[in-house]
Amino acid sequence: MSYLKLDKTIEDMVESKKDSATILLKFKEIHCTKEPYESDLWMVLLSTAILFEHRPLVFDLLNSEFLQGHIGHDISPVLTAIENDDPELFELLVRYGADIHNTMGLLQFYGSWSPGMIKGDALTAVIKRDDVRWLRRVLPYYISERSKGKVTPLHVACCHNSPRCLDFLLSLSDISGSINAPDACGRTPLLTLVYQGGSTADIKALLEHGADPCVADTLALSYCNITLFTTRTLSMLHLSTRPNFS
Repeated sequence: MSYLKLDKTIEDMVESKKDSATILLKFKEIHCTKEPYESDLWMVLLSTAILFEHRPLVFDLLNSEFLQGHIGHDISPVLTAIENDDPELFELLVRYGADIHNTMGLLQFYGSWSPGMIKGDALTAVIKRDDVRWLRRVLPYYISERSKGKVTPLHVACCHNSPRCLDFLLSLSDISGSINAPDACGRTPLLTLVYQGGSTADIKALLEHGADPCVADTLALSYCNITLFTTRTLSMLHLSTRPNFS
């Protein structure tokens, strides 16, 4: 976005901390009526507001539909910071009230929650690329109850078969509280991993950390009866290949 530049009038208004509503009105007048329209200019405006510490404008922008992904993007400012590997901007956005649980571009996946998107909430974005460094940064701000479907970080790691992130999460001292936590469909992380065709090593790791193979979801399916059903089916069909639940 470095090639994009705000109109000097807008920049001066931000620097002198003019009223937020007045700045936004002038911004729309100058930049949103021209062709070609550059939606990234909203991010430039946000960066400028952060630079000049115009807090009211930052808050208004973070709550604006233009920065919630409805014009030209399916990403939020937080995801922009993550994708640009900019931890300082990420911390500033969170400090100014950005919601890391904001989900953009959701695709229906299964059940009533959907971490299976190209881009979504911040936690999903970093776990999908199995990035433990960013997971460490995002995790303290994540609240499962505020996510779509009440999924825990373990659910997301199991859904996306992200071994490094899964190993990191299992190493945390407080993981026992979420190892058998159900999502909105009653699925535990272990069941999620099974449905996604997770590796034997990851399944073993979950079991070794206390995952209960007998906990069933809302369809009354558990790891135990899925495994039993699959074993019997394969035996009947004389197959030796492992099933794929994805």
